Amino acid sequence: MNFIAALQQIGDEGMYRAFKNFQFGNVRLSVQASFAHYCTPRVTRDDLSIYSTMEFALLDKNGEFIRVKDVLPDFPLLDEIERHYDSVYAYVPIELIEALYNALVESME
Repeated sequence: MNFIAALQQIGDEGMYRAFKNFQFGNVRLSVQASFAHYCTPRVTRDDLSIYSTMEFALLDKNGEFIRVKDVLPDFPLLDEIERHYDSVYAYVPIELIEALYNALVESME
């Protein structure tokens, strides 16, 4: 998975961990997985391959939550990914996050 290989840890207070956001123009993609995030399993592990789902959020230049449909209205898996939305996108299969990450990369080319 491209996005998993690109994740860089920026915070670690006890068992709480945070990864650096990916920047795509005025949009930031935050992907997180730890005991404090909506992921499966809901634990903090260094081996990211154990996660089948992760949490993500899209943020605008002001740090406000935005939706995939507002950024990539023609995203082929839009209906499937929007089912996970509730301010953040919770328990999203990593394959869907990978597809979103790749679409955001392509949108910048």
